[in-house]
Amino acid sequence: MLAERFWNSIHSWYLSDELVGLALFSDHVPVEEKAKIVAGLPKEPGVRNVRGHPTRISSQASLGDFASRRTMELFSRLQIPDMFLAQQPQDWCHDEAYQRGRERIKALRVVNDTAERGVKLFEEYNQIITRDEEEKQLLLQVVEANRKAIPTETTKKAAVAAVSD
Repeated sequence: MLAERFWNSIHSWYLSDELVGLALFSDHVPVEEKAKIVAGLPKEPGVRNVRGHPTRISSQASLGDFASRRTMELFSRLQIPDMFLAQQPQDWCHDEAYQRGRERIKALRVVNDTAERGVKLFEEYNQIITRDEEEKQLLLQVVEANRKAIPTETTKKAAVAAVSD
C-alpha cells in the first residue's frame, strides 16, 4: 500500500501542507487519496513546520490530513491554474489545465540545497588553502582527527580545553 510505504520511509518528515499538493499530479497516488487532499484544501492552515508535523505523521494518516489553504500556494507559485480541482480526480487526465500543471511539476528540479552548498563551500575553501593534492589530503586528515577529538555538541569552553591538552 502506498501510504504504508511512505509513512515507513525516511522521507515522511518532508510532508507539509504546501508540498502535499505535488501528490495531486502523481500516477502513484490513488484517486481516493487525491480526493482527500482536495477535501482538505478549505482547512485553515496550522503552524508552519520546517520538518513535517510530528503529530500527524503516523501509519493511519493520509495525505489529505496535510492539505490546507496553504496547499493552494503551490498552484499560485508555479502558476498552475486550479480549475481542475472542481472536477473528480479520475477526470483530471482529460483536463488541459491539469495536464499543463503536470508538465510543470515534472519539470521541477529537485535538489538538496544544503548539501550542495556545503560541497561548494568546501571546494572553494579547499582551493583557497592549497592546490597541492598531498596537502589537501593532510588537511582532511587533520579535520577528521579534530572532529573525533571534539564532538559537535561540545561547548566552546570544552573545545578550547580539548585543544590545549
